[in-house]
Amino acid sequence: MKNWWYGTLAVILILTFAISGCRTDDNGSIVEETQVFTDGVEPTVTTLPTETPLPTETPQPSLVVLYAPGSVGEQMAAAWQERIATLAQTDGFAFEMRTTVTEEEIPENWQIVVMPAYEDSLPSLAASAPNTLFVVVTDATLPDLPTNVVQMVADPYAKAFAAGNTAIHTAADWRLGALLPGDSNNDSNLIQSAFINGVNYYCGKCGTAYTPLFDAPLITTLPTSSNGEAWIEVISELHRQYILRAVFVSEAASSQELFTFLAEINMIVVGEQKPAGIEGLRWGATIRQDSLAEFEYHWAGFVSRTYDSNIISVPIEVVDVNEDLLSTGRIRLIEETIDAVADGWVLPLSPDYP
Repeated sequence: MKNWWYGTLAVILILTFAISGCRTDDNGSIVEETQVFTDGVEPTVTTLPTETPLPTETPQPSLVVLYAPGSVGEQMAAAWQERIATLAQTDGFAFEMRTTVTEEEIPENWQIVVMPAYEDSLPSLAASAPNTLFVVVTDATLPDLPTNVVQMVADPYAKAFAAGNTAIHTAADWRLGALLPGDSNNDSNLIQSAFINGVNYYCGKCGTAYTPLFDAPLITTLPTSSNGEAWIEVISELHRQYILRAVFVSEAASSQELFTFLAEINMIVVGEQKPAGIEGLRWGATIRQDSLAEFEYHWAGFVSRTYDSNIISVPIEVVDVNEDLLSTGRIRLIEETIDAVADGWVLPLSPDYP
């Protein structure tokens, strides 16, 4: 009876293990595997879909924009474009040049907008983009501009005053002529007045001591569109009548043809840009007011927003000095006069008294 019971129990255990699908591992231990059958149909495995990531928008690169409309002039625009593009790319900015800009087209990635000349649209442009820095070259300090505007003030009358004050030092017996732009506008008249004031500040009436007699300076003007031959004609006639010893040549009058002619007649020249490759030219000095160089000097501050002031004066310098014509003492006196004008002690233009 007992044997029967043990036998029955063994059969039950065997059937249980068989149904459970037991197996043994490598160590002989029993490993249970359970198989589930539903009406003879094998189960299907359902894979849940994974969430598709949304595409992320690629941020636009920070941009430096040169805003140079047609009023700037091709030569100036090209010079600014070359220099600023290099600065921007060196510091990881993209660069773009525009001839037109409206309030609606200034996106967030515009970091700096550079304007070589003032435009009437500046206040509204700057107000519409408060996170963008606008750097503009002006000829006078302008009030009530937004705080994100930096003015680089290049006073043309202070420069004309310095030009007259420097050129007269090179002219024996005050026999000085000047070739200045003569476009029919008030600015040209003011440039001439400032140049005369610079001469008179040094030598007063500046009258010559021998004939032909005249009071310096003798100024002749032509439109800025005039070519080199036209300027040669007027200075040749002026020299024939008055026997000049020195002449100031404005940027508007400058040309290789004119400087070659001045070298041929042994004329001392003071100007705004010294020419290269003209043999025998008696160059006295260059009057420089380089807004682009000043911009480059402050570039790091513009990028980091650590500039000291929203108003930066573009300095006037006397460079390319011929020491045989302008001694150290004369240059010191000229520089002191330039500083006095910059500090407001000397006015380049005569005040209008009632």
